Formats: sequence, structure tokens, C-alpha cells
Amino acid sequence: YNVMLEDGKGLIVGDAAEIYETRDGGMNWTKIPPPDLARQCWLRSITVLGKNKYMIFGAHGTVMIVEDSTVVGSRFE
Repeated sequence: YNVMLEDGKGLIVGDAAEIYETRDGGMNWTKIPPPDLARQCWLRSITVLGKNKYMIFGAHGTVMIVEDSTVVGSRFE
């Protein structure tokens, strides 16, 4: 599991490809649906790429890019 907050916005990731986003400092969280192929993947870490843009890393070489509340890119091995 990992949490990344910056200026009140951020993500939390974890088991079964759980991705949640906050825009109010963690008071409320909204689920971001993962790609179908990643639904059972353990997500481990988050890096900020820019404003509202994150890179997520998971088990078995999984990499996802989340931008403006949507998974816009992904790779699975």
C-alpha cells in the first residue's frame, strides 16, 4: 500500500489494483477503475509526474499512468 498527497490532492493504491483519489486532503476518496488486466494486481508505489498526473508501480512489472482521474496508460508482464 502507498499514499501520495501533494497540495491536498493525491492517490492511494493497494491490493487488487485498488486506486483511490482525493482532491480535498483526504477527507473524501473516489475509486478510479483499473484496467481489466490489472484487477488482481498488487499496487505498491506512486510517483508524481506533474499536476494531476501520477505513475503507479505494482507486482509483476505493472506500471500505470493516472491523469485527471483516469488510467491513461498501462503495462503488464
